[in-house]
Amino acid sequence: MAKSLQEQLMQAGLVDSKKAKSIKQEKRKATKQAPKPKKSEKVDTAAEMAARRREEQQARDRARAQQDSVLRKRQECTAQVRQMVETNRVKHGQEAGLREDAEVPFQFVDQRKVKKIRVDRAQQGALQRGQLAIVTSKGRYELVPAETAQRIIDREQALNVLLAELQIDPIASSVLLFNKQSGLRPEDAKTDASSDDNDDPYADYQIPDDLMW
Repeated sequence: MAKSLQEQLMQAGLVDSKKAKSIKQEKRKATKQAPKPKKSEKVDTAAEMAARRREEQQARDRARAQQDSVLRKRQECTAQVRQMVETNRVKHGQEAGLREDAEVPFQFVDQRKVKKIRVDRAQQGALQRGQLAIVTSKGRYELVPAETAQRIIDREQALNVLLAELQIDPIASSVLLFNKQSGLRPEDAKTDASSDDNDDPYADYQIPDDLMW
């Protein structure tokens, strides 16, 4: 049987029994104070991993909830705009019972492409003065009053502010043409024009009635 270190030291005469006993006690004391196997560290690591997984899941849940909220708000905005257009649309072209020879082609831009809608003379003037606007809804071009166009713009801009805060691309406006800067009431149109005749260098030049915009 192998001898302990204390016994070997005593046999060699390097330590006496008292010293050997002291060494044994110190060794026992050191053994008690030595760290136990890293069971608690393993428990802590498992707890940290579980906490991290919970945080990651919560982050995914928040992102999913945010996406659902944005989708819901976009759907609500689309539905509201369609309702406003459907309720306030102004009939034009053949739908309004116009003869083909009474229609006037009115050009505008949609996604960098020139489009055309057929209107009557009164609607043409209203579009030019900003009293009517052209909007797109359900794949169709419609005419709506200026007040409706402004409400649509306000509603879509409010949504785009939210999308910008979330760093999401904005939605395209449903209002394709709205001459807000030139809006005049019909009864003011002639008065406003006549008041500037004296200062207008082109007052003597008449605009042809068949000019197409």
